[in-house]
Amino acid sequence: MFFGQLSNFSLETIAWEWTTVLTSMFSHGGIFHLLGNMLFLYLYGDNVEEAMGKLWYFLFYLSCGLLAALAQALSSPDSTIPMVGASGAISGVIASYLLLYPRARVRVFYWIIILVGTFQVPAFLVLGWWFVQQILAFPESMKAASGVAVAAHLGGFAAGIVLTPLIKKKGVKLFQSGYSPPFARNR
Repeated sequence: MFFGQLSNFSLETIAWEWTTVLTSMFSHGGIFHLLGNMLFLYLYGDNVEEAMGKLWYFLFYLSCGLLAALAQALSSPDSTIPMVGASGAISGVIASYLLLYPRARVRVFYWIIILVGTFQVPAFLVLGWWFVQQILAFPESMKAASGVAVAAHLGGFAAGIVLTPLIKKKGVKLFQSGYSPPFARNR
């Protein structure tokens, strides 16, 4: 229980709770959890890092993860289920990418029986669909312990929306086209 630190107010308890929150962003529930998070980070993280700079991106990532954990704790204050994974922080990266590069082309893989291939769609469709899925999953996640911290996903996303305009480099514009500098190699 994250808020247990408030009833047992000691420096040691508070340090333990916040250290746990920080380290939970770097542990995962299995190899597929890790690979899924790394895929999203690989697809979107480098462009967001370029828009913010290395240090600010690192601080942004940690801030989104911490705010995501806080959102999850607020949504289930009595939960004893451990929260693991970087999904909340990566949700902040997704939100940032959506603000910065909504029209960037994202390659989507499909596999229908024997038909296999890819097609490209704007990022706002792919990431918007992901966001809609999180909103739809939230009520069910509040009823039962599904193992997915949907409130953390939404909290990280909200943190990314709020922090991106504040942290991005001065010359970087919001709502860029798909062929802005990070995508120049794709022309």
